[in-house]
Formats: sequence, C-alpha cells, structure tokens
Amino acid sequence: MPAAFSNLSTELEHRIAAPESVFGTVRFGVAEVITTTWLPHLIRTIAQRYPNVRLEIEEALTAELIESLMQAELELVLAPGHSRAQELSTLPLGTVAFEWMASPALGLEDRVYGPADLAAYPIIGMKPKSFHYSAIEDWFQNEHVRARYLARCKSVAVAASMTTAGMGVAYLPAKNYGNELESGRLKIVKTFPRLEPVPFVAVFPLGHSFSLARTVAELAREVSTFDQK
Repeated sequence: MPAAFSNLSTELEHRIAAPESVFGTVRFGVAEVITTTWLPHLIRTIAQRYPNVRLEIEEALTAELIESLMQAELELVLAPGHSRAQELSTLPLGTVAFEWMASPALGLEDRVYGPADLAAYPIIGMKPKSFHYSAIEDWFQNEHVRARYLARCKSVAVAASMTTAGMGVAYLPAKNYGNELESGRLKIVKTFPRLEPVPFVAVFPLGHSFSLARTVAELAREVSTFDQK
C-alpha cells in the first residue's frame, strides 16, 4: 500500500478510535418535527461522544434546507422526503404518521371525509417549500377540488395553534400532539384515501468514508425516535 494511503488510513483509524481527537464544526439543518422531538437527545449524544465538535443548527422548510446544502451553506440536512441527487448520500431516520386534525369546536362529524368533503372547511396548510405541501395538494386534486386555505404557515407549531383555536383543519404529526388529542382540544379527522407516513432522512454530500457530517447523520439514525418499520 502506498505510504500516503497508509498514513491516511492510520489517521482515520486513530480518529475513529479516539473521538476526543476530532475537532471541527458541523453546520446542519433540521425540520421542525425533529426539533420538537429528538434533536436535544442528538445534541447531547454528540457532546458526550465528540466533546470538541461544535454545532451550527438551522431550522427551515425542507426545500430551503436542501437549497442551502446544495450551495454548501450546510453540510447535513435532517428532514422529510427523499433526495435523488447523485451528489448526495442519504440515511433513513424512520417515518412519522401525520393525521388531519381539528378542534371539536369546528363541528366536524365523526365520519370519514374525502378530499371534496374536507375542501368545504378552512385548511391551515404549510408553505410551498414544505415537503407536505405537494402531498396535500395532490390529495385534494384526487377529487378535482382545491383546498380552501385560511393560511399557509412556515411552522407546524403555528398551524397547530390555529387549529386548536378552532380556525380550521390541519395535517399534523400525530405523536407531537398526543396531549392535545387526549385532552380533547384536538380530534383526528378520519379521511380516505389515507396519506402514507412521511419518511425522514439524513442528507449529506458524497465524500470520504469518515466525515463529521456523516458521523452526525449516523448518530441521528441511532437516536431517532421515529417509526423504523
């Protein structure tokens, strides 16, 4: 083996074996659903295993994060969806079940609603750069109807707050709003056809087998609390 490759291999083995010798900063972007669930656990895990690694974290909509990744403003993205770009690698982080939800005050009946039925109610949606935007648009177009948007939000939490206030129907991550569902402040609106659970992935540039971005991606996969089916 050439000396240069031997030295590189030895250095990588040393770094992997001695995490405290790893220094650097990782700039990564996250979707809000991750921010409000297991992101704190991920940050603690990184701090414990790689105490000399610093993090710069940005929260934004999926398309915005991918744009920043492609422009090298970020080195890693944790977000919903799939990336088919040849210059990017992905690791699966699991799936999240979303449900249509409304406040009981909105008066929806306990029955199954199709797209045409739900289009009669104000919809609290997400902005076009959200991963969910096109899925929701396609769902309504299955019955050749258009959603009647009361608002399009950048934040899931804002959409949920408006929904809890009885202002409309929103498509929200079920586990994030378990307390609201249990207390009766929100209810699940039964719908057909059902939308599939949303896949989440870690996305980072293709590169060396050892990189801080890939290391954080692997830790994200390890600590993720999303469904792994």
